[in-house]
Amino acid sequence: MSMHVEINGESVKFKPINIPYGRNSKYFIDSAKRYFLKVPHSNNQYNNELAALRILQKYDRYFPRLVFVGSNYLVTNYIDGKGISVSTRPANIIEQMKDIADMLEAEHIVHGDLHMSNIMIDIHEQVWLIDFGHSTIQNLWEYRETDLYK
Repeated sequence: MSMHVEINGESVKFKPINIPYGRNSKYFIDSAKRYFLKVPHSNNQYNNELAALRILQKYDRYFPRLVFVGSNYLVTNYIDGKGISVSTRPANIIEQMKDIADMLEAEHIVHGDLHMSNIMIDIHEQVWLIDFGHSTIQNLWEYRETDLYK
């Protein structure tokens, strides 16, 4: 089952791809590998991911760029890379992960599903954090309460 999406006046055809760890959502990619399309399995997951990515768009790295928002799907830029593993260790991964953690904390975003397959390394050894479907955004009062008990 392919999907057609109009992006900036261009009709883009997406073909399904199988992501082993993506048990619930459906994933698609266009043949030119410019875009990645995700159909979350629930409205809650869709809303969580959309809210987090909208907030994170102000950062120029580390997070997927929203290209198009459909009624039940999201199109982001395609990240040409692979999931992190024990054998993939860019020299500056610790610094990049610290930057990511600082940005998420500044925006009061809890990723909710942080594991190795949601951390991508591109061909330039830049770290990307993906899959915000289980994320939550703490409001300021919740954030201050949890901070008091640390």
